[in-house]
Amino acid sequence: RELAAFRAAAGRGAVFTGADLAWTLILDPPTDEPPAFLPRTLAITPVGDAAEAIEHAAALHIPVETVGVAPLQAPRAAALQMLAAHVGASRICALGAMQHPHLASHHGARPRVADFVHWVDTES
Repeated sequence: RELAAFRAAAGRGAVFTGADLAWTLILDPPTDEPPAFLPRTLAITPVGDAAEAIEHAAALHIPVETVGVAPLQAPRAAALQMLAAHVGASRICALGAMQHPHLASHHGARPRVADFVHWVDTES
């Protein structure tokens, strides 16, 4: 938070936070380093289109599971599906719904519990 505030004071980006510091939003973080994975902290990097987002995610080598969009419109849906496929995401949803996946969804593109089940087949 302090580094982002320092960059903002120098004219790059902005930092928004609650009075009690319960959350932090960092706008325009450095693009050459991964975002800070801190509790209740969100780093937002503006991009011009899906291709630029793919480039950014690929350069950072960060696994992406869900792509949040606001609002999903038909002309942009194909580009967002391409973005999700290129970054390895298995889910596209509205912002605000990312933390509430559908119970039938495939977490990480995998069946819900199959990785934790040991299957035994009995043949006669």
